[in-house]
Amino acid sequence: MSRLFWNTLLAGVLWLCVHAPAIAGEANLIGPAFSDPNQLVPMPQAWIQRGIEYDAEAKKAKADIAITLDQQIYLMLGKQIAEYGRRQGINIVNQEGTCGISDGFVARKQVDLAGYCCAPDAKQRLPGLKHYTLGIAAKVFITHPDNPVDNLTLEQIRKIYLGDYTRWSEIPGLQAAPNRPIHVVGRLHCKARPGHWRLLLDTDNLFTPRMKEVSSIPDMVTEVMEKRDAIGYETFTNILHYQKNPGPKFLRVEGHDPHDQAAIATLRYPIYRTFAMTIWEDRTLRNPHVDGLVAFMLQEVEKLGPEHGFVPVSRLREAGWVFAGEEVVAHPPPSPR
Repeated sequence: MSRLFWNTLLAGVLWLCVHAPAIAGEANLIGPAFSDPNQLVPMPQAWIQRGIEYDAEAKKAKADIAITLDQQIYLMLGKQIAEYGRRQGINIVNQEGTCGISDGFVARKQVDLAGYCCAPDAKQRLPGLKHYTLGIAAKVFITHPDNPVDNLTLEQIRKIYLGDYTRWSEIPGLQAAPNRPIHVVGRLHCKARPGHWRLLLDTDNLFTPRMKEVSSIPDMVTEVMEKRDAIGYETFTNILHYQKNPGPKFLRVEGHDPHDQAAIATLRYPIYRTFAMTIWEDRTLRNPHVDGLVAFMLQEVEKLGPEHGFVPVSRLREAGWVFAGEEVVAHPPPSPR
């Protein structure tokens, strides 16, 4: 038999070995939504006493304040932050990055504020940092516009990504579901951070070996649009930025539209991403411009409409989410569907 056959067989056996203990219950499949805010990473005294020193780009630009934002916060707020700096007469050097890039800038003490597309993980809880939640956004499941499927339960989606369903016609209760293989697409970013895709399946080795893993946001959108039986996921902000017309179909989950901010806030739409930022709490490290910028950013995300599927912290507080200071650390029990 061919090497491809044996490699595929081995992948299937390994997948079964990983899944066997987890299939007993959903709780074993789902990762944590948040990390413990009380567990700080111990750091050497020399690091704790070190001041902020900007990188070469911020120094060259003679920054009054240096920040780095993950690519989605950059898309949502980058222009507004630039305009805020012009109005305030301060030079804000805003470098677009990722959660990992933000981590690096913070660990090296090279920025005054860092933004993330995920909740903080345990390694990010460094001494002297103050964490803020900007809000949450629906994790939107997308498929090709020609696919007749328009609603799935979270359990059905989970079984698709586990590999329990391999054809659309195998999913119970779907009307006119095609008898064709499901082309599963995933982007397993920020594996160490809580929440995001880990609310679907906790670890990368739980996902079906049939899944096409992509490394970038545009590749996710492109892959779904090129395969009529594909399913993938992203946030509205990223999808709308990278799609070409026509764009993908947005699936309802548990009967709820991912634009529905009330359904997201109450977890009737049950899967989301958390957006966060950090500043230096210690006054010896804190840039005098940062408090005004934080207040501005929190104000601006309140204006993001349903087209982003974004829920700001004011609505999370109303819905009963648990906060430690300015950071969401637990969600309320899900509302009845």
